Parts: sequence; structure tokens; C-alpha cells
Amino acid sequence: YFLKHAGSLKKAPKSLTKIPEINEAFEVADQHLWTPEELHIYEYWEEKERTRLSALESAQVATREAQEATREAQEATREAQEATREGQEAATQAKNEVQQEKAARKKAEADKVKAEAEKKSEAKARKKAETDKQRIALSSAEMLRTAQVSEDRIRQATGIAFAQLDAWIRSGRP
Repeated sequence: YFLKHAGSLKKAPKSLTKIPEINEAFEVADQHLWTPEELHIYEYWEEKERTRLSALESAQVATREAQEATREAQEATREAQEATREGQEAATQAKNEVQQEKAARKKAEADKVKAEAEKKSEAKARKKAETDKQRIALSSAEMLRTAQVSEDRIRQATGIAFAQLDAWIRSGRP
């Protein structure tokens, strides 16, 4: 029926429109009757729609990639925070060890030597703890920077600015 009557029909009979392939065939047959200008306009809008769909798909892919990158950055931040906590615990443990040494010296030394040793030991412990704390903060800041965390977030988490971090890295990370 289609092959015999497609050229003489202005639209597909309702009984045939239920079949998508027949509808498409009628549209193709109808296009053969279009003027070159109508065909050009149709092709122009068809290309516009393909371009729009392609751009939409590209945007969706980029969005998914950005979401994945965000998840990875969040995970890196959590790991860096955990490393900072572990570093702080290590500094506390080091400080405790220094205090235990100081207590052992107190018992063995005379009062005057004991007082001098205590002052030196406390200063050394504070300096070591401060150095350890600074190293931990700098290491944490370096990890956060590697994870491309913003300078404000790094400064907030560790108290370290990029300039200070760069100077530490250039100095060979003592």
C-alpha cells in the first residue's frame, strides 16, 4: 500500500501511523517533494539539533569528570587531615618522651644542676615540639597543595601560607 500510494497521499492513514517505521517512510517520501530551499532549511535545523545534543553530552561528561575530581579532592583533604592528626599525636608523644627524660634527670641530679637541666630540657622540648609541629604543619600543607586545595583552606587547616611552604621546600625540608 505504501509503495503504491505514498506519492499521492498528503499524510499517512491513521491505521498505518501506529507503526513508527511507516511514519518515518512517509516523512522520507514527503521530503522528496520538498523544494531545495525547504530541504536546506530542514538540514540546517537537523544539524543545529545534532550540535545541541553533542554539546549537551559534552557538558554532561565534563560535569561527571568535575564531580569525580571533587570527590577525589575531598578524599585527599580527609587523608591530609588524618595525617595532620597523626602528626599532632606524634608531636604529643615526643613531648611526653622529653618530659619523661626530664623527670629521670631530676631524680639523679642535685637541686642546682637539676634546676638548670630542667630549664634547658624544657626549652629544648619546646623547640623540638615546635619544630616537629612546624614540620608536620608544613608536610600537611605540602600534601594539601599537591591535592590542589586552595591556599585559604591550607592556611585554615595548618596555619601555613604558600610563601612559607615554598621557602621550606627550597630549604630542603629540614
